[in-house]
Amino acid sequence: MKKAAVVGAGLGGLSAAIRLALAGFQVEVFEQGTNPGGKAGQRRLGPFRFDTGPSLLTMAWVWDELFAAAGKRREDYLKITSLNPVTEYFWQHDRLSAPSTPEALARAFADKGWAAEKTTGEWFRHIRGLWELAGPLFLTKSLHDAATWRSPATWLTLLQAGRLDSGRTLQQALEATFDDARIRQFFGRYATYNGSDPKRIPATFAMIPWVEFGLGAWAVDEGIHAIPRALQKLAVELGVTFRFSTPVKAIVHDHGRVRGVTVQKELLPFDLVVSNAEVQRTYKLLEAGGKLGQRPLKWKAKYEKGEPSSSGVVFLWGMDAAFAELGHHNIFFSPDYAAEFQAMFDEGRLADDPTVYVNITSKHTPGDAPPGQENWFVLINAPHDAGPTRKIGAEALATLREAVLHRVETNLGREIRSHIVQEQVLSMGESLYGLASHKALAAFDRHPNRAPGLKGLCLCGGSVHPGGGMPLAVLSGKIAAELATRDLL
Repeated sequence: MKKAAVVGAGLGGLSAAIRLALAGFQVEVFEQGTNPGGKAGQRRLGPFRFDTGPSLLTMAWVWDELFAAAGKRREDYLKITSLNPVTEYFWQHDRLSAPSTPEALARAFADKGWAAEKTTGEWFRHIRGLWELAGPLFLTKSLHDAATWRSPATWLTLLQAGRLDSGRTLQQALEATFDDARIRQFFGRYATYNGSDPKRIPATFAMIPWVEFGLGAWAVDEGIHAIPRALQKLAVELGVTFRFSTPVKAIVHDHGRVRGVTVQKELLPFDLVVSNAEVQRTYKLLEAGGKLGQRPLKWKAKYEKGEPSSSGVVFLWGMDAAFAELGHHNIFFSPDYAAEFQAMFDEGRLADDPTVYVNITSKHTPGDAPPGQENWFVLINAPHDAGPTRKIGAEALATLREAVLHRVETNLGREIRSHIVQEQVLSMGESLYGLASHKALAAFDRHPNRAPGLKGLCLCGGSVHPGGGMPLAVLSGKIAAELATRDLL
């Protein structure tokens, strides 16, 4: 039996481990932390529990398919609940409770006088077409594998490339469709789902809200961290071994082939290594394990020259009051969205008046906060280098905190600061989604799932193809495992 090491127990690594075990590999997962999940972690402050990363489950079929591949039912491991409304939106003088279907959202816009139902309906038909044309290819197949290019479906998509709307930006597409600035801001926000700027990201990515409204959005019972716990349980049942608090020091290789990993100064031999670490971290592990050849060095340099996605700053607030006007997901929009992205991407600094996202899991899982109280996960987009290694100082964080409180209190119309009884600040630092998607062919800029010039090494996770976000990370693990299986078995 061939042996496979998975570096990192994030969602991509867990997905890869399950698929490799099903393919007949003996799989061992090495994780530097104490729990599975990677960015999908959790934290407790007194009586409050918080998810510390992703907050919305979409593309439920990805999760169903992963469990079904093992002959299991997802609902026996992971319970999810459809959301309606999906998100509460707050502007300075307007509010919108966003319903869960395109038709209902179109009616909500029309009822407010923001856009005719026909206009919004035509927009959703357009973005549904983008999804149906590009989604299956770009999300489920390696774009750097010869087998993909031998597929008639690939060429059928490429022959219709003109329909992908990559010749204009998302902002340009929205301005050509909607007169109302609130709707443009509403749909432009989805560029941040992969850490990008709506005025730079190709309009192809307008398909992202179709995933949420056309295909559905769910809350996870017991919180997002229940997802990696469920995947770990399945993996263990399939014979996967987990070694927590065990960082990999090097991925050892010679003559263009991976030989294993170094753990605690010991070389452990493996036929295959799948790295769920971020791309730059993976290359550091490779450099520690041998001399890199020209092809991997070329890809390393290409990746380092790319524009990083945005990062984030998070305030965890335990609130001693309940806010009936808020939902599970809440957005408090800045009145100057353009200035926010200019600060982040052009000036490399925190915005003076940022848009604020608040996730309150206790709305769905009451045990996450004491009765009559709430757990607020407060996320603000930040430039990728605004983290502890390049340090946001205490003064900058204090200024940001005041800006966040001002924006929420202004849009909500009530005071909140006196209700904060527990608090912690998390500054992410690194880009959360690898590279920003600011090029017309952004999908092809993602690092391949099969490491160029190194046999026996595959990569998965949000910084490689197909991109960031929970379902995409799971799909990246599937792609990596399929490539490895075909190469080695």
